[in-house]
Formats: sequence, structure tokens, C-alpha cells
Amino acid sequence: MVTLFYIAIILAFTHFIYESILLPSLRLQLRYKLFSLRDKLYRLAVEQKIKADDRDFEYIEKSINTTIRNIPFMTISALYEAETFYRQNPEINAEIEKKVVSLNNMKNKELKEIHLKSISYSIRSLSMNTGMWVIYLLPFFIIYKILKTLGVHFIKIGKTVQSLSLTPDYKIDRDIFHRSLNY
Repeated sequence: MVTLFYIAIILAFTHFIYESILLPSLRLQLRYKLFSLRDKLYRLAVEQKIKADDRDFEYIEKSINTTIRNIPFMTISALYEAETFYRQNPEINAEIEKKVVSLNNMKNKELKEIHLKSISYSIRSLSMNTGMWVIYLLPFFIIYKILKTLGVHFIKIGKTVQSLSLTPDYKIDRDIFHRSLNY
């Protein structure tokens, strides 16, 4: 019991260090990378490699700005809420799908690269914000894997028992139980 208390204290301290010292620095670093990415996008417009009123430019600019603004809020629960919101609002979901199709079909490689990089930064933000929860969820995941493995073995045992109950008596007596008694 004392050991569990010490483990809880260590986990709480580690979580505190991550959430209050490391995570804000990681978020700020990611924010600067997104600013740099947005600057590359603007540079493409200034150099006239793309038009500033191009809808793909606008979609990517808005996407980057939204990611910059919402870095601290990108969590698993926010992802779940977004998924629920999109299911309940098919008209918004349809609008987003049009934008996704447009972005997936864009011809400009530099623009596409910026878009893909911004998505990877969003995913990184999500993983950073849920990073410490892995430590808490790891024991449950391990228990799940163990139970799943045992479940597979129990299913095999159940099938063998079922086969045994369906085997003719003369085969059970002579071939199965007689051999097991000789070991």
C-alpha cells in the first residue's frame, strides 16, 4: 500500500513537471513552427507563385491560424466532441468535405507541402497534449492485452472441450483418456 502511495506521488510530480514546465515550452515551439509555415505561405503569395485570393490559399491560411489558436485545446476529448459535432451537423460536414477534396486535388506542390506539414503539426499538438495520459492508461492497456490473450486461449480451450464432448465414447476412452493416464 505504501508502494502505491509512492508511485502515485511520483506520477503526480512527473505530471506536474510535464504539464507546467515541458508542455508550455513544447507548445510555444510548435506555435513558432506554425508561424514559420504561415510565413512560407505568405511568401508564396508575395512571390506570386499562388494568388492570395485562391480558395486553397484561404483554406490553408485559416487552417494554420486555427491550429495556432487552438494548440492548448487539441485533446482526445476535443477530437471526440468534434467528431460528435460533425455527425450531428451534416451540412457543416459536407462543407468541410468540399474543402478537403479541394485541398487534396490542388496542383501546387509547395502549397500541398505546407498543408500536409500543418496537419502534421496539428497531430503533434494532439499527441503533446495527451502525452502524460499514456502513463496512466498504460496499465489498463496491458491488462486489456493480457485479458485478450487469455480470452483467445479460453476460446481455444472451449472449442477443445466442445470437441471432447462431441467425440464418440470409444474414441475418448481408448485414444484420449487412456493416453492421458499413461503420462
